[in-house]
Amino acid sequence: ETDKAVAVFEAEDLYVFCPNYSNITFVSGERPSKSEEAIKLCVAAAFQATYNLRFEEDEVVGWHSINGRLERGKPEKNLGAFTYTDGTARIWNVDEAEDAIKNAAASGGTGYQQFIVLYDGEHGGHDSDEFRCYRVLAILNDRVCIIDSKTQMHYGEFISALEKLGVSYALYCDMGSGWNYSWYRGVDGKAIDII
Repeated sequence: ETDKAVAVFEAEDLYVFCPNYSNITFVSGERPSKSEEAIKLCVAAAFQATYNLRFEEDEVVGWHSINGRLERGKPEKNLGAFTYTDGTARIWNVDEAEDAIKNAAASGGTGYQQFIVLYDGEHGGHDSDEFRCYRVLAILNDRVCIIDSKTQMHYGEFISALEKLGVSYALYCDMGSGWNYSWYRGVDGKAIDII
């Protein structure tokens, strides 16, 4: 444990952001503001079905729960899930994902669907031939963290770097143009942009 809001580590090809969290919330609609001092880390997570400047809840891809409020979102096949309920964070495989989100909602929890990058050390079904920066939400040493590639790389190289770090569970995070809004709270309390 650390008294820092977010511990930042550097691996060979990765940046690892480990928030000292007491809660994790999925937010839709308006982006969280950097002036909200209780927020320690903020990143885009789920996909939006179409690029649209006006937010519509049903454009969020997949099932999601916002502190117990279940939303259907745009259907998409082969999505895993992340849930945070009663202090427990978990990544779910494709077969369990929909029920996991519904159960999280019934318990007042948070969750969303996204592509699996790693599940129990096995590669998920998602693939990309793009040369770009990648990001995942991962569970590492029983804690939720965000892991970014330091520079643009191929997807396979990114997965190899995650495996080298010891990551067994990771869910993709959206990094497209306009969806790379991301920041963490520095030691002085100021928000520091990640991208």
